[in-house]
Amino acid sequence: MKFKGFVFNFVYVSILVLGIFQESVNGRPLLLSVDRPRPDDVAVFARWLVCQNSWGVLSTISTNWGGAPFGNVVSFSDGLPDKGKGIPYFYLTTLDPTASNALKDQRSSLTISEYNLGTCGKKDPENPTCAKITLLGKLKLLDGDSKEAEFAQTALFTKHPEMKGWPKSHKFQIFKLDIENIFMINWFGGAKPLTVDQYLQTKMLKKEKNFAMKALQASTSYSIGFGISRAAPPPRPSGHRHVILAQVEPSEKSVEIMRKFSEQYARKSSTYFCVDKGVTSVVIKGLAEHKDTLGAPLCPCRHYDDKAAEAQQGFWNCPCVPMRERKECHCMLFLTPDNDFAGQEQAITLDEIKETTAMLVVLVEYKEAEFLAL
Repeated sequence: MKFKGFVFNFVYVSILVLGIFQESVNGRPLLLSVDRPRPDDVAVFARWLVCQNSWGVLSTISTNWGGAPFGNVVSFSDGLPDKGKGIPYFYLTTLDPTASNALKDQRSSLTISEYNLGTCGKKDPENPTCAKITLLGKLKLLDGDSKEAEFAQTALFTKHPEMKGWPKSHKFQIFKLDIENIFMINWFGGAKPLTVDQYLQTKMLKKEKNFAMKALQASTSYSIGFGISRAAPPPRPSGHRHVILAQVEPSEKSVEIMRKFSEQYARKSSTYFCVDKGVTSVVIKGLAEHKDTLGAPLCPCRHYDDKAAEAQQGFWNCPCVPMRERKECHCMLFLTPDNDFAGQEQAITLDEIKETTAMLVVLVEYKEAEFLAL
């Protein structure tokens, strides 16, 4: 399993480097030439998710079933491939309920899953690390003679060539979703805060020389427990570090305090550390950083508008309330025995923490040197 995880990371990066077509779960070939952003880069991740997808579930208010929500699978495009603008456009006919509903009540939402791209691996579509986004707003019919309609038609026909041959008698028209709110989950901890302005004004990541390293960074520093290997890397080459495990390197004293606490609480709660100690190490260092900067071990796996206020309130201080009440640890620090990623250990040494967190950096540096040598 250790070697397999290492090979997986290598193959994944190689696919990105070569720009090979990847077969998605629905059998449609997709070229993921824009690398998967880091989950904490919320606006860029949302734009990537919309741009790389080609279909979703468009929901409208049904006029035929007493105002019940009506979800329909539809094709869409937000622009030319890898140059999306973030606004979804649709080619619809009023012979279908979606368009006829929108002409009477524009309130709509479009839901898109990362699972369609084939980048979720074996994870279930409902797993928080397999991203999903819902764009809510008004579904509006475009003026067929407008420049926006011309842009939208080019975007749609480029992404969906079949549309050009759809029957003229069905009178297809171009609609767009005027976005008003955004709901996205791409990691543990609930929906990510994202405004429409932030979403629309962000710039898409372009394909560049070091895009493979950024993809590997995302797969190591965020996909913990889903394929990271502890296999010893080759000798460390020269280069710059790309994995930042903490915004501020925590003191060794705090790391040791949180290490001992983690061991004691694992025994007390009859839980276990992750089978990959790199996961445990990263979380412990995150807790130690918050202990240094906030005076409390605030959960490092969530987004907070005001960290200081959250630390003072105490709900998410480790062990958080969900962990104490239901043994739910979003950070995967304390895992119940039936968890697929639970190991058999309740102990970790300070040396292990140093070694495993440093190993992530070394692995990325090695991959960067190997990539640049191509």
